Amino acid sequence: MTVGNTQLGKALDIDDARRMWWLITTAPNKVTSSLAVICNSENYEQVTFDNAWVYLKPYDEVSVEAYLATGDYADKAGAYAIQHIGSLLDHIEGSEDTILGLPIQLLKNLLLPFGN
Repeated sequence: MTVGNTQLGKALDIDDARRMWWLITTAPNKVTSSLAVICNSENYEQVTFDNAWVYLKPYDEVSVEAYLATGDYADKAGAYAIQHIGSLLDHIEGSEDTILGLPIQLLKNLLLPFGN
């Protein structure tokens, strides 16, 4: 995940998560998921990626602190899970599956040569 030119990984602790939330509520969050399908027996290899953008509502300390108190920020790039931030989410552009980490339609397209 990136915000502008800043790449965000997993928060080191709650203070790092707080820092990330200040950043991610100021600009769109670009989320990239990549896929590779390799079938040696068919000599088939396809690698691709998809991008989606997450727009969060403006920083609201009370709401962000309530989210951080759940502990859900831990072990997540950018200190959030899209499926758990409904009240803090403004909108997304692109596939929600990409944000969740597995762009299903893209995977289906890569598997087309193998039939149903």
